Amino acid sequence: MTIERRPMTDDERARAAAWLEREAPRRLDDWVVGLVAPFALVFVPLLILATVWPQVRALEFPLMFVLLAIGALLALWIRRRRLERSGAALLAADLRGGEVEVARFDVTRGWSVRAAGAEPALLLDVGERRLLYLAGAHVEQALADGSFPAARLETVRLPLSRRLLALTAEGDPVPLAEAAPGDPIESTDLPPLDGDVLEPDDDGPGEPT
Repeated sequence: MTIERRPMTDDERARAAAWLEREAPRRLDDWVVGLVAPFALVFVPLLILATVWPQVRALEFPLMFVLLAIGALLALWIRRRRLERSGAALLAADLRGGEVEVARFDVTRGWSVRAAGAEPALLLDVGERRLLYLAGAHVEQALADGSFPAARLETVRLPLSRRLLALTAEGDPVPLAEAAPGDPIESTDLPPLDGDVLEPDDDGPGEPT
């Protein structure tokens, strides 16, 4: 197994940007709250005060510009907090970083396993008791022609959000077997992500039986 990083291609950047566009919160009320709150808390009381103290009217226009700047900063802060809670923050960080992680594997055998949501999933032996986990519609498509999984695989992922961008296979097909009950995917509380490498633990064989 080898892992390296390289700059994103234009196609990879476009795909990651499309994911972020779908998943990032898009709420106009971030700006409404950000801009209205400072005016409601400061500017409106100033207008009320001006009815009994006319001299403060000279502060209206300078204060308006200051409050607009504060409101914009507040709106951006609200949006950032919403982005962090949405889970898309790591995806945005990947786009800013502009790199992908390329991993290459030599595969000797594999197992079909049960994934969350009953999607197609595989565990592939990539040596040193490590298992490569692959799941999703692209696995079903790759299995359809009978040439996958193959002896050499390459995955391209985003390094922080761990999204799989590409999966390629070369060489002879490797045998697949059905995993027995109690396989690593069924026994874990937190299912792995597509393209994760499962390390062997100290108490078990690190592979399905």
